[in-house]
Amino acid sequence: MNDPGVLKDIEKKHRPFATGSQWEEWDKRNCGSCRLGFDMKRGKFRCAHQFALTSAAIGNGEIKESTAKAIGYLENEGCYIWECPGWERGRK
Repeated sequence: MNDPGVLKDIEKKHRPFATGSQWEEWDKRNCGSCRLGFDMKRGKFRCAHQFALTSAAIGNGEIKESTAKAIGYLENEGCYIWECPGWERGRK
């Protein structure tokens, strides 16, 4: 018998970056200058998308489709670097 609860959390996965260097450049360009970027003083992520991307970079490189959509990957698939739609001017 199949457990329907097991399948409800399955979401399509995407691998937006071919290499760690590509992720690092994207992170620097977007998160590094965003006011929601990593808070170095407190050692905390202020952005769930940056956390998901950093976790993926450390892990298998895959992110959920909802994250891929939120960071603009689905509209820019195949691009090396693109601007995150959630980017906010003014690094704190």
